[in-house]
Amino acid sequence: MKFTFSWLKDHLDSQAPIDQIAATLSAIGLDVEGVDNPAEKLAAYLSDVAVSAPCIPVVNNVDVAVEREPQRIRQALARQASSPVRWVEIVRRFAADGISLVAECGPGKVLAGLTRRIEDGLQSHALTDPLSLQQALLALKS
Repeated sequence: MKFTFSWLKDHLDSQAPIDQIAATLSAIGLDVEGVDNPAEKLAAYLSDVAVSAPCIPVVNNVDVAVEREPQRIRQALARQASSPVRWVEIVRRFAADGISLVAECGPGKVLAGLTRRIEDGLQSHALTDPLSLQQALLALKS
């Protein structure tokens, strides 16, 4: 049986490091073939990526926090690789911060729909093509 690191984190109530969890699983008779933590791989990659302080607040998916320091941004990005996205909390933070319109950029519309269900007062637009972008811009102007 194989488990992903994020699955283990979701289902174990533990702050132990992954190597300690693997040793414990082996000690109780479970065969642990290898442990990969995608956050560590991403952190190594991001160490060489130029990151600047953002010009606007960006709420990260793992802490529901705004980071301004490049090193802290890199750390949050790496943690996102093995942590769940906290979309409900993020949307509630948007509303609490006075944001009135949220735009989902990309091919899907899932987050836009979830946003409307989480916070009824937020306008939410899925930007999937030039027409939907134009509609969102009109909504911003009104």
